Amino acid sequence: MIQVKPMPLTLNLTSEIKQYLSQKAREKGLSLEDYVLKLSR
Repeated sequence: MIQVKPMPLTLNLTSEIKQYLSQKAREKGLSLEDYVLKLSR
């Protein structure tokens, strides 16, 4: 089995994009971090 190590990632978002993503995350009951991670899969 392959072991995967987490890798830090920094995104520089405009305040408008951060606000939009935060709202979508709240609608789904997720943190912003978890929501963005889910989008990346």
